[in-house]
Amino acid sequence: MTVCIAAITLVPSGDPKIVFCLDMKAATDLGSAETSYKLIRLPTRFWVLMAGPLSEAREIGATIGEALKIRTPSTLPEMIQDLRDALGIHRKAMADAHTKATLGIAYEEFRKKGKSAWPEDLHRRVSWDIHNHPASVELIVLGFFPNGNPALVKISANRVWACDTFAVIGSGTPIAESALFQRSLDIHDAPENTIYHVYEAKRLAENEPNVGKRTIMMVLKRGKPGELVTETGFKFLARQFAKFGPQRFKASALPVDMFEALKTL
Repeated sequence: MTVCIAAITLVPSGDPKIVFCLDMKAATDLGSAETSYKLIRLPTRFWVLMAGPLSEAREIGATIGEALKIRTPSTLPEMIQDLRDALGIHRKAMADAHTKATLGIAYEEFRKKGKSAWPEDLHRRVSWDIHNHPASVELIVLGFFPNGNPALVKISANRVWACDTFAVIGSGTPIAESALFQRSLDIHDAPENTIYHVYEAKRLAENEPNVGKRTIMMVLKRGKPGELVTETGFKFLARQFAKFGPQRFKASALPVDMFEALKTL
């Protein structure tokens, strides 16, 4: 899996920015490498971050791109509806692929002919496979609406919802979300604070075995190209993490009276 993190900051002067980062680890049964780009720049003004099987994630991303190109959404409700429609289109395509591979016919034909055309157990099994196609792909769709307002939408388990401040996907989600909640990350935090908090959450999520250490990090501004965090920027963030990140606990650093009190518990 992976971890992808995105957060909105509205200051200074209400000028919105979106900070996001992701690891680059990809794995198979035979090995892994940190060479995978888990983001898509859509033909419109939006980006997609991906977690889960990348082949299917890219298919869904392409479908989303087509949906948003037909009608560039101008509000969150419009975007959420477009994304739900795109998921429906993808799910139907997966059903069609399954019936063609299993029965040699399109899904629509399978649906119309119903139970009468095949043995009951075969019809039940194919229907069950389609119904229970695993929702193992997670996505974050982010960018700016034509009016300049930021958009941050999460797709997980075939559900779509807007995120007010931050969104996290991938196997590193529990650790990264906990770190962001611990820092009380807020949409009104200064950009430099948001950048550090997103970086810190990514570093902590690396404790999950499937999250890679190599990181891509960008800052998006409305009406401007995204800015990549440079090697110099990562070195600066690493120094701040060494200073302000969680430290190893040392009982010997406790006051003597506290240490004695703890021993009596």
